[in-house]
Amino acid sequence: MTRRRRADQVPDLVQKVLKGQDPLHILGSGEQVRHYTYGGDLAAGIVTAMEHPDAAGEDFNLSTSESTTVLQLAELIWRKIKDPGVPLRVVHDEPFAHDVQRRVPSTERPSGCSASRRRPRWTRCWTR
Repeated sequence: MTRRRRADQVPDLVQKVLKGQDPLHILGSGEQVRHYTYGGDLAAGIVTAMEHPDAAGEDFNLSTSESTTVLQLAELIWRKIKDPGVPLRVVHDEPFAHDVQRRVPSTERPSGCSASRRRPRWTRCWTR
């Protein structure tokens, strides 16, 4: 079996639930912490940084500041796809040998940045 990398967690879990995997298999305890950021916010942040003169030559992270465990993500996906009365059952598969338990990017904003209210605390920089 080929294991997917962490960047594929969302589509991997969605596919497993849609295909009827029950119990749902997740790698490790499910307590690993990640920051899942909406792709549209990343794209908007990149475009804004490319267009704003104050961003030239600067390094920064575009990320949500909200921590989510892998198990919380699995529960959210399960509830969105399944009938509310279907309980989530999980099997904990062997994790990657060097799985990072807490992956938390810095969301400190450089001057001129603001947080979007459209989605939970997505970081937007150099808004006009």
